[in-house]
Amino acid sequence: MSIVRKRSIFQNAWVVPDLEEAITVWTKDLGVGPFFLRELYGIRLSFFGKPGELNARIATSQAGPVQIELIEPRGENGGVFGLPNRQTVPRFHHVACWSNDFAADDTHYKAEGFVEALSGGGPGARFAYFDTTHAYGCMLEIVEVQEKKRATYARLSQVCENWDGCSPVRSFTDIEDQ
Repeated sequence: MSIVRKRSIFQNAWVVPDLEEAITVWTKDLGVGPFFLRELYGIRLSFFGKPGELNARIATSQAGPVQIELIEPRGENGGVFGLPNRQTVPRFHHVACWSNDFAADDTHYKAEGFVEALSGGGPGARFAYFDTTHAYGCMLEIVEVQEKKRATYARLSQVCENWDGCSPVRSFTDIEDQ
């Protein structure tokens, strides 16, 4: 009998065709906000085992204990975040969980037959997406536990918890450790 690792899911993510429109829906209809925006262009990663590039705009907020991530792929090929057939509505993409032993978790998911769709980062900051859609209905991201990242996300959570509805879009650098 194998030991089941308890996962700490901290994020739900959607791919959206229009980031500003999605932020408006989340802030006005659900009261989630503010969203912290990052623009990632030319980030070198591995897509399905081959060199690739990430081009996306990402907005992150917090809804209670769950981080909300909205991803707008950019360019001709959105890679693992691509919108199939010019999709015009948001779609659920992945859940993300912390990994205390990245190498073991990476090995585990590969041994279970899940294909690594995207991976990147360096020592102490690795992450990987596994195509688990046939099992979970979405992808799974594992994120190596890194105290600096956890501290940034804790600041994000605190700002969101105390949000007064003003300035629904902010820069991600506003909450990063500087």
